[in-house]
Amino acid sequence: VADLAEADRLVDQMGENDHRAGLTTGERVAAFAQLSALGVSAAQIAKRTATKRADVDAALTVAGSGIATGAVERWDFLTLDQSAVLADFEDEPDTVTALVAAARSGQFEHVAQRARDARTLRRQGEQITADLSAQGIPVIDRPRHDERTRSLGDLLDAQGEPLTPEAHAECPGRAAYVRPWVTWTHEQEPEDTDDVEGGYGEDEEEDEALAENLADDGVTSINYLPASQRVETMQAVHVCTDPKGNGHTDRYAHLTGGSTRPRAADMSETEREQARAERRDVIESNRAWASAETVRRDWLRAFATRKSAPKDAPQFITTTLLDGWALSKARESGHRLACDLLGADSSGYGRRPVLLDERTTGPRAQVITLVLLLAAAEEATGKHSWRNVSADTARYLHWIEAQGYTLSDVERRACGQDPLPQAPAEPEDRQDEQDQPDE
Repeated sequence: VADLAEADRLVDQMGENDHRAGLTTGERVAAFAQLSALGVSAAQIAKRTATKRADVDAALTVAGSGIATGAVERWDFLTLDQSAVLADFEDEPDTVTALVAAARSGQFEHVAQRARDARTLRRQGEQITADLSAQGIPVIDRPRHDERTRSLGDLLDAQGEPLTPEAHAECPGRAAYVRPWVTWTHEQEPEDTDDVEGGYGEDEEEDEALAENLADDGVTSINYLPASQRVETMQAVHVCTDPKGNGHTDRYAHLTGGSTRPRAADMSETEREQARAERRDVIESNRAWASAETVRRDWLRAFATRKSAPKDAPQFITTTLLDGWALSKARESGHRLACDLLGADSSGYGRRPVLLDERTTGPRAQVITLVLLLAAAEEATGKHSWRNVSADTARYLHWIEAQGYTLSDVERRACGQDPLPQAPAEPEDRQDEQDQPDE
């Protein structure tokens, strides 16, 4: 029931406390929730409490989530924005636990972005699985290297023709599994790019991330344009669970020799396990770098709004200008990333971006110069950065860290550092255990 007198009391109470010791995030969420229950709109709550509308919306989001409300009441180090992210993962308790621990260790943004990316992939996989099942296609677990199940792309039918899902529809061995798949987007297609689709030798279990990094080891060559972007999605792989029994033949049986890649079947179990561990590291580190890139560029975008540069900006500007390589590459592309960070139109190849006008102050001009150099350094990074330590990348990452950015574990690897120890799964409470109610 709307009660304006009660709402006035709450607003006065919040103001009084904020002028004394201040409200905790949990108390502020509870107050906004009560005002909303009394019939005060979000816009009016923002106006009457001198609070940003986005913060009011975040608080009401938290109030609508039992798990987020419980977390913000229990741990006073959670901010309002962090609590709203917890609400977004209410149906994933393990993720919420990891996020709370990350909030204490300073890794919250990175853990949250990894969780978002993983959820996107998982939902894609669930949708693909549902579509396959609706078509009557059995969905199986990803086969191991020692199983007879083979991808249709490796098989020929009885007439020697390549097998397609349509041609294989009536086969008793018809099935499919869902796997991650990495592609690269470009402004134009790369030339002389080798196709590295497939696995490690004939091992169907290998991930495409291994194929990406085989290029770094000289096994094959993949020539990506500087503007390429790594995109990971889920994909259905159609297979036959008994190719020999169903009359299919190996499409590549005639190809013998010439490959320098070891076959999984020729490895010992110890060697296979070592290879799996290396692949898992490649896969997870590539994913971690992609997530960190999202967080890092969001931070750069906020940094680009500054009115003046940090005190140590001249040293970074001078050092980066003396290097020059990354800046030259960025200039060739018309400083696309810098324009994006500064909210300006990208000028395109060979044209100068318009970033200054007669109203631009001297301090702001220095910020723009700094952003041009930061964007150039950022564009020079990629999934190779965590594997091949570069002094230029390390200098760039350490500098933004000194300005308040929190490096993730994979970014520390790019700086040549060992990752920090993982935060405990269950953060400490703000009160002693004996002060907590029984659960």
